[in-house]
Amino acid sequence: MNRFNLTFRGEFLPGQDRERAKLRFAQLFGIDDRTRLDSFFSGRTVILRRNLDRKTAAEYYAKLRELGVHAQLVKVSAPEAANTALRKAENEKRAAERKVARQQAQREAAQQAERERAERGEQQRIAVQQAAQRKAERAERKQQEAREAARRQEQERRRAAEQAAQRAAERERRAAQHREQAAQRRAMEEQAISRGAQALSRQVALKPVSARVKTRLETPRGADRAHDHSDPGAPNLYALQPFRNTPAVRERAAQARQRLRRAVVVAFVASAALLLLAGAYLQRATAPPDMRIAASAVEPGSGPLLLVAGRLLRHDRSGRGTQTIALRDMGLATLQAPLVFDATGYLLAPGRLAAGDPAAAGDASARLLRCDLDQRKCRPVSGELDGRHISGLALHPLSGDLFVADAGAGRIVRIGADGQRLGQAAVPLVQHPALRLAAGLLFTNSVNGPAISVFRYDAAAFGQQLDEILLLPAAMAITEHTRVRDFIRVDGDWWVILYTADPGAATPEGGVFRFDAQGKYLGRIDGPPHSRPRQLLNWAGKVLIRDADATTLQRFSAAGTPEAPLRSDLLQHLHAREQRAAALTALAWHTALIVLLLLTLGAAGTAYLQRARSLVYKSKRERGAEPIDAIAASVRWLPSLADRQRRLARTAAGYGLVALVLLALGIAARISSAHLLAALLALSGPAAALWLLYRGSPGHIGTAGGQLVLVDHRGVYHFGADARLLHRGPFLMIDDVVLFSGNCLLPAFPSRRLREQVAPLVGGGIRVDRKTVAVRLLQSRHPLAVGAAATLAAVLLALLVLCVSAPF
Repeated sequence: MNRFNLTFRGEFLPGQDRERAKLRFAQLFGIDDRTRLDSFFSGRTVILRRNLDRKTAAEYYAKLRELGVHAQLVKVSAPEAANTALRKAENEKRAAERKVARQQAQREAAQQAERERAERGEQQRIAVQQAAQRKAERAERKQQEAREAARRQEQERRRAAEQAAQRAAERERRAAQHREQAAQRRAMEEQAISRGAQALSRQVALKPVSARVKTRLETPRGADRAHDHSDPGAPNLYALQPFRNTPAVRERAAQARQRLRRAVVVAFVASAALLLLAGAYLQRATAPPDMRIAASAVEPGSGPLLLVAGRLLRHDRSGRGTQTIALRDMGLATLQAPLVFDATGYLLAPGRLAAGDPAAAGDASARLLRCDLDQRKCRPVSGELDGRHISGLALHPLSGDLFVADAGAGRIVRIGADGQRLGQAAVPLVQHPALRLAAGLLFTNSVNGPAISVFRYDAAAFGQQLDEILLLPAAMAITEHTRVRDFIRVDGDWWVILYTADPGAATPEGGVFRFDAQGKYLGRIDGPPHSRPRQLLNWAGKVLIRDADATTLQRFSAAGTPEAPLRSDLLQHLHAREQRAAALTALAWHTALIVLLLLTLGAAGTAYLQRARSLVYKSKRERGAEPIDAIAASVRWLPSLADRQRRLARTAAGYGLVALVLLALGIAARISSAHLLAALLALSGPAAALWLLYRGSPGHIGTAGGQLVLVDHRGVYHFGADARLLHRGPFLMIDDVVLFSGNCLLPAFPSRRLREQVAPLVGGGIRVDRKTVAVRLLQSRHPLAVGAAATLAAVLLALLVLCVSAPF
């Protein structure tokens, strides 16, 4: 056994009270003289204890660190502690174990044959049940198809009846319109006949004159006649249509009130659904799926097995993924570390069976399970392990005996291959102990410091501690790492994860170190920055290191040379699929919220508009337009601006230049494609409005005998004066005939002619509010109203694109 000297140079640990540390040092070593106490802290090397065994040295070293001072352990000698008697006993024991292993293999072969026969019988029974179930499903499917066909036929008959009723109602409505139009034409014809008769009655008797045929030189051309007798701003009278006060116009107020009630109901329902959905959206779990590797093991004759997000990822010997197994497919609710494979390839790990499994009834704690990954079946290992908290596992490669560490109870139990307990010992254990079997001994991480405890596991002295391998890295590493998390033995060297056991550390980091068989420090393994190693695996002479936060396994050779990390293609595919699922879920939520929000806003806007329509048309002031023939000769028409198209084109060019500058700035700022598309959509709305104004007609304005004649962009005319005339700003209205007289940005008519000829007549009219103007513009489908609607739709569509693209 190695011996050590405990030396001291008067060094204090950072952040410690020096006087308090001195007093505690004096109490530990029984020093009463102040001068003698100060000599220990003079800076010279003092040997406090000599020839200490490994365990006593570790205890003194831990006590000094608790006092707040730093000491050093110096190895005195390292003889080979060869125990010939123990080696002979071990050889005999191994021979006995090999004999037991052979007998156990024979028993397992017989049991395996019996299980295979039972499984074949079970498979035949399941096949018969599945055949009967498929037959019943086919019958049920045929009945369902028959019911569905009958339902479709009934729907078709109902739809045909509804369409026939709709067609009949449409024919009746058209017939009523035709009758009304015929009556109006007859009334107009009668009025024209009566006016002609009156004109003829007022004329004097006609005198006969002699007429002669004029030549083509004497007859003026049609173009000259039109030029001589028409105004520059006069419309084509034959293309004009009078405004008619039809029943549809008279029923607008009642129709608006009916639509108002429907819009209010829709807005209320949509807003309630929006609030409920928004509450569910805010309360839903937004944490991304955990794609970190929770546990890992090396499958015999194959590659690593990774436990990630409720799935087991299997790999071949080259590290390529071969199979993904969901825990629910194996009848499991949970599975946790540690993972161990036995000699037959079965996986042993603590976990819980699914609620539907009969073996899981009344048991909510984790139990040791034996899983066949090929058959996707798991069964609990019954016997001595029921009710124990499994913190560590180790499997004897020859006998198949299982070593289980229960950190809560502080015990290590040995279970034979037949399920019987072969040994049990009370041993101080860390919270997550690591059990390793090597050279006929049982190794586990020590609770006293950076050391590995060595125990016997034979039946005569099970759990008896033989030694502790004290792991002493460089001086700087000692102050950082004081506990062992995991360790493995590769080519006779120890690979150890050391970490800080300070409870004040939020996330204690660790490091991987190499030591030889005698505990001599060989070096530190350089991992990624801010790494937190959790597990070590021996994979065909290569060392795999699992980090707490990484999704890859770092790979090193047995000599500590870094190699290419193991990146699981199955894990990458699973991570990408989870990200796509999360993005699609977020997209569905956002789409539903946006649709309900748009429906709420649309219904509220419709309700506001219909209320305004009910107020505007409540008075029923509309009157049909008289024929324009009576005043056609006396109408003075205002000419439209000659350069209106050019000025609108200049305005559109300026807007286009500003839009191009904004887009160029966005591209220079490297905004995303979704933001660029949203900007294009938002800028396209005003462009569409300018295009509608450019292509549309500004209408016509005329005056005749104190009356104002308006012809809108559709060619519908109306004329009136005083209270019949409505106005606000540049908008002139007579019932549904609305005309925009223009402004400085969107010109239409000469401003001087408007002031001289139109303004005096407009002054006698009624100035209305903005709601009336908006309702009249929308009712007449004026280009300004259509352009405003197009701009609003473009902005809403841009916002929709931004909201939909947010999850991506």
